[in-house]
Amino acid sequence: ALLRAARDSSIDVRLSAVQALGVFPGSADVEAALRRVLKMDSSPRVRPAAVQSIGAAGYRAAAVQTALVEALEDSD
Repeated sequence: ALLRAARDSSIDVRLSAVQALGVFPGSADVEAALRRVLKMDSSPRVRPAAVQSIGAAGYRAAAVQTALVEALEDSD
């Protein structure tokens, strides 16, 4: 349900879902969802929440690191 909510049309729903996903360390599905949000979400409120959730969950994979570096180039 949280993975689906992370794609919701409402910014507030996406934000809440992304924040909640940070408590699921070790899940490949959650890691992929947070990377997708970080790269593709239109909200400058939701993307930073994805960064926080990635850190809270302890994701350290190379793909996550690449997504974080790319996010630094975001003008928002």
